Amino acid sequence: MPKKAKTAKFKNRTAIIILSMVVINLIGIAYGLWDESLNMLTSVSADELGIRFKNYQSEENERVGGLVISYPDKFTMLIEGTVEIDPGTTDRANEKINIDIINDGNIPVVLKNYRIVDKNEDVQLELVAEPEILNPGDSPGGKNRPYLNIKAGEGSHYFEMELNFQQCLIDGGARHD
Repeated sequence: MPKKAKTAKFKNRTAIIILSMVVINLIGIAYGLWDESLNMLTSVSADELGIRFKNYQSEENERVGGLVISYPDKFTMLIEGTVEIDPGTTDRANEKINIDIINDGNIPVVLKNYRIVDKNEDVQLELVAEPEILNPGDSPGGKNRPYLNIKAGEGSHYFEMELNFQQCLIDGGARHD
């Protein structure tokens, strides 16, 4: 009799284990069937990099020496005019033109670099600008105000320059180069 009791005990244990596995499996399937849908609420927005010249809507053109500065649109500064060269002091004209920009976007930006697209050989250009983070609505002022130093000899000259700005992350991974 002890052998039959041992066999019955083993069969009961096996039945309990199999039954437990079936019940656990059914609970998992029942959970999967019960939770068959997933609701997600998401929001995606694209921020805007909005750099423009500050004075582009001005009725009057700026004057620097003999140069007239106008703004055909908010992204373009046009410099025209004649500069008198004093032959006794130098053979080149040297003019400093302030670049007034404003961040109209909704993300902070920083001036990354500039690129001279086109110019004639007798013009020397130097953009002087400290890297400064421009928050939305800000424009650089005081000592950090960028300016363009133009040196040119006698005659007509042309140049085209691009100012390249990039997004500047301030919190959580702040960096700007």
